Amino acid sequence: MPEEIRQPSAEEVQRVSAAKSQAEVDLFAIPGVHAVGIGYKRVGGKLTDEVSVVVYVDRKVPEDQLLPGWLVPRSIEPFDAGAEPVRTDVVQRPRAVEYPHLADGSLATRVRPVPGGRSIQGGLGGGTLGGWVWDDLNDGPVLLSNNHVLGGTVGANVYQPWGSTSPADQIADNVRTGTLDATIAAPTDPDHIAYEIEGIAPAVYEITEPVLGMQVEKSGATTEHTTGTIVAIDLSLGHNGSTRDFEMLPDEGQLRMAYYGDSGSLIVERTHPEGAAWRRVVGLLWGGVPSEYNAYAHPISDVFEDLDLTTICSGMVSQLLDNLFVRAPREREFVLPPAARAVEFPRVRPPAHPVQPSRVWPPQLREVVAAPGGRSGRRWGDLVHLPRHRGIARDVEAAIKDTSRGREIAALVQQHRVPLARVAATRRHRRIVQEALEPFLQGLWSPDEVLDKAVTAEDASHFDRALTSLEEVPELAGLTRHARQLLDKAAGRTLREVLRDDQ
Repeated sequence: MPEEIRQPSAEEVQRVSAAKSQAEVDLFAIPGVHAVGIGYKRVGGKLTDEVSVVVYVDRKVPEDQLLPGWLVPRSIEPFDAGAEPVRTDVVQRPRAVEYPHLADGSLATRVRPVPGGRSIQGGLGGGTLGGWVWDDLNDGPVLLSNNHVLGGTVGANVYQPWGSTSPADQIADNVRTGTLDATIAAPTDPDHIAYEIEGIAPAVYEITEPVLGMQVEKSGATTEHTTGTIVAIDLSLGHNGSTRDFEMLPDEGQLRMAYYGDSGSLIVERTHPEGAAWRRVVGLLWGGVPSEYNAYAHPISDVFEDLDLTTICSGMVSQLLDNLFVRAPREREFVLPPAARAVEFPRVRPPAHPVQPSRVWPPQLREVVAAPGGRSGRRWGDLVHLPRHRGIARDVEAAIKDTSRGREIAALVQQHRVPLARVAATRRHRRIVQEALEPFLQGLWSPDEVLDKAVTAEDASHFDRALTSLEEVPELAGLTRHARQLLDKAAGRTLREVLRDDQ
């Protein structure tokens, strides 16, 4: 595998993608064809820069031994008149296998807290904890790995390291699985969480799509840290029904990209395009072909959509805003998820003192907080599954995006998601923001009510205090500067009017 290969243009990939879609059904009708994708064409066993429709077969057969209709065409003629033919590449390749078990190496040992890349023991065997992500349904952090590692049984125990079933080594309980080869599990203790991938960077803060030629890396329980290049995308491999998997080959000087025990690893882009300290996550590794030294993965965007997940940053910020709509201040403070020890986030522990439970809380939550020291025999991780008033922040965000200035703000929030998440995890900043916004949001339960409520002079004063607090965070300068401009003309007007103001 060359150390660097040309990345094709989006137009070039789109042209080949259209040809693949056009011919895919006919190609799979040919006996022995087991996968079709978009990738670099091979000549003499070596990759070239040409992008082609790649057809993987069990065995290449001489043309004179093939029955009519069993020959893979050398090129695909597009339906569009005048369009150039797209060449195919027939590759003899064994069928993919999953990569569970056999964790052996420095990342297979016990460690607390547990970052991505470490070995775990699930309901179906062993593998790798990919990383900690945010469960949008239950509003809390969860670990992500493969279904063929963790299994699909809700409540099944997850242990670290691989091979252990000791209660002292349990770190999570299965929450749910999706249609793809992925399962999430909720932590039994916030101290188990480390928002990073071993030996790589903080995670999971941002995701992106796999593209041909992208240089990637991963940490897995068996082969540990490896680097490689994406050489095929949109692979219809048939693994759990996926039609968008991608393939990676290791860089020169490395034996393989992944092996047994690496299932569940997160694939990340090797360098952030904007120079950020974290890496963008690209996919969830599930297997490969051992004789090819490669690895296959689901695109992480497909996994997130399948399981209703988001990044840690987006989840923490959205929940902070959602919690502002819950009336009891102590309830808000209690349900805010603990930010475990990590590279950039301080640790927030459950309350060590009794809290007077609200009658509107779910009975499970009342039971936990009413017990001495906030304990009732229930684990803190059980709270991840409790129903909460959630989602209104996302609805408000969607409504705000209907305005031009709202779209600018949404883009700035996305750009500053990491420092905003740090603010959400910092008690002092969080309390100031909560106290400033609570009077304005009191009794509001829909996006229209939020956008159509007039901002009083007192509201503006509260907002000013919160904004002044955020201006203490240098990384938020771009966002706070824009917010300050809007705040200066907010008093006496609705948020909708401010966001639609063209002056």
